[in-house]
Amino acid sequence: MKFLIILLLLGGVCKESLGNEANTRFSKVDTGGYYNNQPLRLHNFMSRVVDEFTIELSWLTAETWANVTHYEVFRSTDNINFQQAGVVAQISNAPVDQQYYFTDRMHNTATSHTVYYKLRQVNINGSESWSYILTVKLKQKTGSFISVWPNPSTDYINMNFTNSSSGEIVCKYFDNNGKMLVQQKQQVSKGNCTIKSTAIKELKNGIYFLTIESNNEIIGTKKIVKQ
Repeated sequence: MKFLIILLLLGGVCKESLGNEANTRFSKVDTGGYYNNQPLRLHNFMSRVVDEFTIELSWLTAETWANVTHYEVFRSTDNINFQQAGVVAQISNAPVDQQYYFTDRMHNTATSHTVYYKLRQVNINGSESWSYILTVKLKQKTGSFISVWPNPSTDYINMNFTNSSSGEIVCKYFDNNGKMLVQQKQQVSKGNCTIKSTAIKELKNGIYFLTIESNNEIIGTKKIVKQ
């Protein structure tokens, strides 16, 4: 009789444990996880590598939640120190499974081929919750090379590179946050090219990242110092 009672008690404990485990699994799938006991109302936080400098992030809201104000995207190259890469506003009256996108152009992290991302969901009442961390491997383009001189520069720079076809190339200057500040377009021939860009005159003294694009593809990126 005592043995039967013990078995019944153990069965009740096991049933309760299984019930808690099932609820935990459902919460993770339904809300995307918890942080500081705050539910994160999104799921399917994913990445798509566009090229060796560009990553597209996407996520889905798990349900319509009018209390959310915006989402903040944080980036890191060491999985320790994260910096804000951008902000995406909550869409008014968003339906269930609303898709959100953020494109990160990392011209300032071209030397790192592994990038880490996490999302912070900010609510109207000031509370916040975080997503899990995404690890993204950048594409490593081979065969691309550009040389730039003088560097540091004051009002112009010369560039030498190889272009796969004749047509228009675009020289874009970015700050440390990946924001494009100024660009200059030029016509070039196929093959080895040497051009001069004066767009740097419009920038304040500091460190920038020059990207040369041809046919919407990045030929190469260089770190530029304006003084």
